[in-house]
Amino acid sequence: MDEEVLVIILIVVAAIVLFFVLRELFCWYYKVNKRIKLLEEQNGYLKEICEHLSKGDKFTE
Repeated sequence: MDEEVLVIILIVVAAIVLFFVLRELFCWYYKVNKRIKLLEEQNGYLKEICEHLSKGDKFTE
């Protein structure tokens, strides 16, 4: 009985570790982290534009 519980616990721990390793690999391969960083940067720019527009500033190039 004790061996069965130990084996189940080891399998669960190994599955969790494997999940996190594979998750990081997939995030790197599909550039998920880079996409999130770019989207956060884009949100910052959009907030800045909204602040300028609410003040009545005009954008000219």
